[in-house]
Amino acid sequence: MTRQELNSIIEAKAADYGFGIKHEGDRITAVTGRKGSYISIHIFERPNFEKSDLQKRIGVHDIEIHTNICGMGGEPTMDELFEAADEIERGAKLTNDLRSLNLSVEEKF
Repeated sequence: MTRQELNSIIEAKAADYGFGIKHEGDRITAVTGRKGSYISIHIFERPNFEKSDLQKRIGVHDIEIHTNICGMGGEPTMDELFEAADEIERGAKLTNDLRSLNLSVEEKF
């Protein structure tokens, strides 16, 4: 799939779960929650040389999604705990949804 197709899929899925995205150039590098988010979702590209065609100058990168829970600290209120639980659940479902798609991107070099 192209970079534009990949970005569209990630943007749509993130929006479905109530998250935004972070770009670096034309690449999506992270899914974002509110400021002080309880979850961290990063998107990485790993070269897949078996799928790449060097003679045609086409590189394939598999997409990896890494998710971590961020520390809360302090003495959170019950509302903050429920908010954190909701965000963590949505983030876990989003991560599972994206990983199940086995995303990759093809680019000419």
